[in-house]
Amino acid sequence: MEAALTFWCERMAQSRALWEGAQGANDRLDLWADIETLLSELGVFQEERTPDAQTLFRVGSEAGQAIVGLGSCECSAIWSVIAS
Repeated sequence: MEAALTFWCERMAQSRALWEGAQGANDRLDLWADIETLLSELGVFQEERTPDAQTLFRVGSEAGQAIVGLGSCECSAIWSVIAS
């Protein structure tokens, strides 16, 4: 079962461009570092603006990269717990 999950994990990660080839496959916790960075960027966005200034337009134009990055990390939790 573990081999099947590892194969799925590595293939899915490569198709989502989370890493190339075997690079990163041994240290899946690195994916969480990316998430932490993106959440920090959004935290700065929120701290610098009043709630009424945090519009969908503004978050898209000023913090869009963080939003897109978080949208591609939906499987990080699964990949980080699958044993190597």
